[in-house]
Amino acid sequence: MEEIFVARSKVFKKQAASLLSREDLIEFISEDLAQLCATDLDRIVFSPLQKFTTNNSNLFRARLVELSITLCSDKSLVFTKQFQKEISQKLSKFLEALHAGSLIIDDIQDGAQTRRGKTSLHQDIGVPLAINSGSWLYFWALSMLSKMELEPRLELEMTRLCHQTMIKGHLGQALDLGVCIDQVSQAKAKELSSTAMKLKTGTLMSLASELGAVVCGVHSEVRLALKNFGLDFGYALQSFNDLKEFSENSTSINQDLIHGRPTWIWVCASEYLTQVEYANFVQQVSSLRTSETASQQKIMLQLKKHPLIGYAGSEAKKLMKQSYQKLSDHLMKFDYELNQRSDWKELQLLGKKVMETYV
Repeated sequence: MEEIFVARSKVFKKQAASLLSREDLIEFISEDLAQLCATDLDRIVFSPLQKFTTNNSNLFRARLVELSITLCSDKSLVFTKQFQKEISQKLSKFLEALHAGSLIIDDIQDGAQTRRGKTSLHQDIGVPLAINSGSWLYFWALSMLSKMELEPRLELEMTRLCHQTMIKGHLGQALDLGVCIDQVSQAKAKELSSTAMKLKTGTLMSLASELGAVVCGVHSEVRLALKNFGLDFGYALQSFNDLKEFSENSTSINQDLIHGRPTWIWVCASEYLTQVEYANFVQQVSSLRTSETASQQKIMLQLKKHPLIGYAGSEAKKLMKQSYQKLSDHLMKFDYELNQRSDWKELQLLGKKVMETYV
């Protein structure tokens, strides 16, 4: 099964390589105008975006929508295998474009120098063009929905879902940017951090898992179960992502701590630490923020050895396990024989891949 999972991942990588093409340009402007400005737009927009979107993406959202469709398709009366394949590819492309746009804007807002080990887009082409390119990806992604040859009712429902997701995502980003989490009370830190994580990361994963249910027209309880799974899965994914710089292999100074971002560490700190321990942890973070690089590295080594990090890792694994258990419990009510299904095993491997990627 793991070999099949790896093989499918390679197929998705190839699909991502063709996320943008010259034909996409001609699609939006007349052929005459394309001949006049295609070379310039290719240099200014398309080539940089092609480079960015093929930069080591894990394609978790693309895989999730594909597996959601596979899980739901045998409960649908309107699906053929060919339609299943085509709609999976289209929705995967849509989600990757939407996510790529959010990453570009996020890097600008965070002042990030790199993305996935390479120079961030705004460092390559400048902030004004990067803002334009990231925003363009949002609108281009939404325009794809009208080209999927869906029933008007279905297209409208999916478009509304996408708008709701983007609204929530922007609110999550607002919390991420506008709150200095070590300045709020210990009691408030957990709820504020978990809310920011769910809005910023969970909602897009929730969209990925729910779209499969929507397009298949499955029972409303199955759709809700997949929607909630995506939210929980995204929350768990973000928790592992937040922990990656606390691994023994990382030499990075945690920028989320320096900027006071609401992350998984603060969710766990508010639960795990006593008031005195929490105050000491806040003081360590404050010292990390104000120290020179050499001192920051020493503080990071101390933080990596803090019992809180082990607790946070254990709780993140529980989150991921619980997300699958809740989905399994709901699907079993609708005669899903999950232990005999290859798509369920692939979905479980996706969770395993998330945990391996960020450890």
